[in-house]
Amino acid sequence: MQAEAGDFDAIAAAYRLLGVPPESSPLHIRRAYRELTRTWHPDKFPPGSHHHEYAAERMHDLKEAFDVIRHAPLRYQFATIRAEDSTPERTARRQKQITARLEYTVRIVAGVLFGGMLSVSLILHGFPVRVALAGPVVTAAAAAIYGDAFWRWVLKLWGSNVTP
Repeated sequence: MQAEAGDFDAIAAAYRLLGVPPESSPLHIRRAYRELTRTWHPDKFPPGSHHHEYAAERMHDLKEAFDVIRHAPLRYQFATIRAEDSTPERTARRQKQITARLEYTVRIVAGVLFGGMLSVSLILHGFPVRVALAGPVVTAAAAAIYGDAFWRWVLKLWGSNVTP
């Protein structure tokens, strides 16, 4: 199952054999490979039995598939070509996932920055440093978990403390 530069069929077969989608991360691919090798390792079966021979063949195929995916020269181009062939629904779903990840990341970063400013303020007002340093962690977690509701609450509190 050696893959040449344009051998997309071998790469696709390797993904199928390992049971992972082409968009999988290297970590996900490695985990799937390790799980399958634990299941099909020949040492789990009595030597000389039909199951032992089948497991040895299966392990050989799994190793080849893993090597094809891991060392595929065009692994990322394979994913790009598949993406070009995708339907508009898949593209829209993927775009929505990317947007959700970006929004989540922005919320965490904004929470950390706001928490940092809160920490400085608390330290300047005489709070213990240990208490003040929890600010970025707490605000980032709250921003990620509660989203817009957290920021509305913060703005409401901030607005009630600001005097005209």
